[in-house]
Amino acid sequence: MDKNSKKSESVECISDVITDKTSKHWDEAIEKFIDAISKDTICTELIKILIQTFFKDDSLGIFSLLTERSRNMLHKDDVRKEFKLRQKDIEKIKESLINYRDASKSGRANHMENLVKLCDNFYNNLVTGKNMDNVHLLTIAITFMFVHLTILRERNRHSKEIYSKENKSYETDLRQKVQDYKQYFISMYYKWEEWRKGFIHYQNIDGHYQVHDEFHKFHISYKRPNSSDEATRKKYHEICEHGKFAFLNEAKFIFINVYLHTFALNKFLPNNWSAPSEAHNKEIGTLYYGIVGRVIITDPEKYGNDYEEPFKLSSEEPGIITGLNVHYSDVVHGLTVKYRGRPCSTVGNVKGGEATTVRGLDEDNYVNSVEIFFGDQVISGIQFNFNGNRTTGVLGNQENTRMFCGGPTKDFKLTAIQMAPSKSFSKKHDCLGYTLLTFEHLRIAKD
Repeated sequence: MDKNSKKSESVECISDVITDKTSKHWDEAIEKFIDAISKDTICTELIKILIQTFFKDDSLGIFSLLTERSRNMLHKDDVRKEFKLRQKDIEKIKESLINYRDASKSGRANHMENLVKLCDNFYNNLVTGKNMDNVHLLTIAITFMFVHLTILRERNRHSKEIYSKENKSYETDLRQKVQDYKQYFISMYYKWEEWRKGFIHYQNIDGHYQVHDEFHKFHISYKRPNSSDEATRKKYHEICEHGKFAFLNEAKFIFINVYLHTFALNKFLPNNWSAPSEAHNKEIGTLYYGIVGRVIITDPEKYGNDYEEPFKLSSEEPGIITGLNVHYSDVVHGLTVKYRGRPCSTVGNVKGGEATTVRGLDEDNYVNSVEIFFGDQVISGIQFNFNGNRTTGVLGNQENTRMFCGGPTKDFKLTAIQMAPSKSFSKKHDCLGYTLLTFEHLRIAKD
């Protein structure tokens, strides 16, 4: 696919990569182990599961997948370089894990002490000092977190079987390390975000405004207006900012599919393993998708200047969505979103076409992904997917259109839809023209 393809094509390319076999293998191993740490275990049981899940017969196990799993969110070559520097240390930790697993009851203490020492040293090299701002260590740190905290949980949970006596300092060490990892990952979220923003910019080239995402080598192109007055410059600056916002939101959706595994940190706290995963704070636990519309799907050669009037999205704050009304034919004429405890929001013509109503949405019944189809210069079709594998099906038209999928991302739900109208190219009347979807994690830690 040509690197100068438009926005929707960049989404298609990236989606292909996200679902490749390497990513799936790493994701499945992490998810399987999160299930294991969600239960109480007897002495050495969790260590056995860790070895089987993370390493199997391969000397580096899922750690060897990190370079490929990191692409499209980090620079592969930089991750590969950082991993090679730590490869021997990972091999030592694996060997020590096996020694602990296979040791007699009387020999476990020495192996446990060696494990803790190796992991603490690895941690200190990984997330402190000169490496504390290195975003290319992030996927290594996420994977290693499970190894490190599993060992500390084992030492605390089964200290009597390992050492023949309990030691309260082991619980203190475990709690502190959980907190240290949490603070590290919160910090790295914002550092990664700033690093990723650095690849997204806009410039004037050959009579067009272009918003570039240099990380993926894609751009959005807008026809530059003839006028150069201040009001026009301000309008096109706003349009370009919308494009930059859309590119960053896309990048965050890719990133969060790896990062969200850090939300399992609290499961390592003593007697807390059955607790559900929890986002670190509201900002980290909120995802946006879009803005979908002409601002990110442009064809200035065909349609000329689409932006005679700047659009303004509705300003809904996240809340509990209780219902949806969609009016559609070969385009989405209008959309109404109903919220608990406040007025509904409507955009477009809610009298045209057929109508579909969704009722009964609440905290337990919610939208977890939305598929949007763009054609005729407006939203031509939309499909809402709900938890419990329910769906509206496509409402409107999906033929000869460009498709976007906001979600699914585990444990997130749709909490707001911001919208603006636009005129379809063929019909010349207002329809649903732009959408910005807000997803929130089901459980967010209180600040």
